[in-house]
Parts: sequence; C-alpha cells; structure tokens
Amino acid sequence: MDQLRAITTDLEPFPPPLGFRGNFFAILPCTTYRCPYCRWVFKVTWGPSNASVGTGERVCWHCKQRFHGGSSEWPAMSNGDRLKFFLPMAVAGFFACFLVVFGMYLSRFFSAGQHFNPGDAIFFVTFFFPIGCWSAFRFLQIVRSYRRYNRRSSRTPA
Repeated sequence: MDQLRAITTDLEPFPPPLGFRGNFFAILPCTTYRCPYCRWVFKVTWGPSNASVGTGERVCWHCKQRFHGGSSEWPAMSNGDRLKFFLPMAVAGFFACFLVVFGMYLSRFFSAGQHFNPGDAIFFVTFFFPIGCWSAFRFLQIVRSYRRYNRRSSRTPA
C-alpha cells in the first residue's frame, strides 16, 4: 500500500513585482510541510524547494498517522536534490562570498607584492569555519543515509 505524501506549500512573502523573476528577496521564500491527514505543520524550511535525507516515512505528532514526508536516502536522490541538500541557497551564497573575497585578496596580494599578515589568515579561517562545520555535518548525514540505505536493501529480498 502506498502512503500519502506530505502536503507542501511554498510561501513567498515578497512576490516579484509585475511577474519579473529578478527579485532581491527571492531568498526569503519558505516551504511548509503538512500531514496529509490532519494538515498539521511538521516542518518549515527556507527555500522554495528543499531536499532532505531520511527514510521518508513519518508519523504525525498530532494524529499519529503514517505518511511519506518527502525525504529520500542519498543514493536514491537525483543530482539536483543532492546539490540542494549539500549546498542550499544560503550556504552557496556564503561560500560564493568567501570565494570572491579570497580571490580579491589574492589578486591584491600578488599584484601589490604585499607580505603575509597573520591577521589575514585569522580572518579567512574565521570566514571558512562555518563552511567547514556545515560540510562536516552534512557529510555525517550522508554517511548515515548510505548505511540506512544499505541496511534496508540487504533486508529486502531481490
């Protein structure tokens, strides 16, 4: 028997004016996930389309019914969903900002012939620390997803 899927609703607090797609506030939309039985909100995420790893099966806190919550395991995800999971819009923007600032620093460093300053290294380590923590956290989630997927596929008869 197939399970009902969660109801997703994309909320956009600042719609683009006159239908233009270029909107500065395009990073603000969020998605709500609701139970298909009682419409209880069980998850709110930033971004209009969000991917998450997991078995997909959820139990509603409110009505105790089982349904598919919209997540899937890492090996079963498409490449687009993998990219959305590992590098969502906010993290991608922060990482792009880091690369631009680091590129500007390197171009000025080599063109002006400056000497290395330890304060610069502290700045870039501080800038890169959140990206490293995010990557480590997501990597652990991916490893757990692989293990769940392999355990499930080994139990299922071929």
